[in-house]
Amino acid sequence: MAKQLIDISVPLRDGMAHWPGDVPFTRIQRTRIGEDHAVSNDSLLVMSAHCGTHVDAPRHFFPEGSTVEAMELSLLVGPAYVADCTAWQGHLTEDAFAGVPSGVERLLVKTGNGKATLSSAFSEHFIGLTESGALWLKRRGIRLFGLDYFSIGALDDGSIARAHRAFLSQVGAVALEGLCLSEVEAGWYELICLPLKLSGCDGAPCRAILVREEAE
Repeated sequence: MAKQLIDISVPLRDGMAHWPGDVPFTRIQRTRIGEDHAVSNDSLLVMSAHCGTHVDAPRHFFPEGSTVEAMELSLLVGPAYVADCTAWQGHLTEDAFAGVPSGVERLLVKTGNGKATLSSAFSEHFIGLTESGALWLKRRGIRLFGLDYFSIGALDDGSIARAHRAFLSQVGAVALEGLCLSEVEAGWYELICLPLKLSGCDGAPCRAILVREEAE
């Protein structure tokens, strides 16, 4: 069996969409070969910990919550189910997940946000979780939840903080935000998501890929 690797991460680039008020991603060319006697190229990166594809640790919404370096690698790597909710109208209540099979611990949701994560403009009207949707995830034992925009919680209806707190109140829960899922079909995959090991931090950029076996 051949393995298909699907990169579901947002490319980090100058001018990309970022959360209002956050420090946007900027790459500064610190040295350039051939200029000022430089023998190597060296870049300086300036960004928020919640820029692009990233994880939220419980510390993001809880003063004493666990931080990024305490995340369980066994949760960040393993079977994940991609649910196609592109036909769902409105924010994600528990009814939006009617087609999610039992036994899912890692759930990634593809919505009508589409390719908005690749835009240069932030949209406050993205599709996100309501508090009831987050509580449903918790009841089902889903400990890693990923969405195709820069927050799992809906913003324009005021759910953002309540949805995050409801989901991240689980021990070791991880929110995975800023995913590119528009070209990914629904179904089971192997998720590999490795955030930077930032000690004491509330979030971290990561590279996330899906692995699926294909018949040769």
